[in-house]
Amino acid sequence: LVFSGHVHAYERTCQSYQYKCTEGAPYYITIGDGGNHEGLAEEWVEPQPEWSVFRQASYGFGELLVSNSTSMTWRWRQNNDLTPTYPDEVTFTKDQAQKSFKPVTGKPMFVAGERGEQAALFNEVRTKKYGGSAREV
Repeated sequence: LVFSGHVHAYERTCQSYQYKCTEGAPYYITIGDGGNHEGLAEEWVEPQPEWSVFRQASYGFGELLVSNSTSMTWRWRQNNDLTPTYPDEVTFTKDQAQKSFKPVTGKPMFVAGERGEQAALFNEVRTKKYGGSAREV
């Protein structure tokens, strides 16, 4: 299991090697969505590749819950400014390939109300300031 950041979005892959789902290869999780001044990532490879199990441009954070020596659960959650759910959750079991393919590509989502409007405006201003174009929310 490989965690990385930098890209301002969230993405989880299948077990992958050289851009192909391969049993026994590592899972990759890009979790660079804790917040930033540049805004969220807006461009994705389209159509969504098979190795990209879940991806979304939203602010959020993850939790890795280790049950025992053979099982752990990863959950990604959007920040409180967004819908308070776990859009992506998977349990990793040692020596067991995961087949939880749920291809989803998300654009920034903001909850209705003043707090969501503030988050959407912040993202739009930062995206314009640091490059790219803000998406309608």
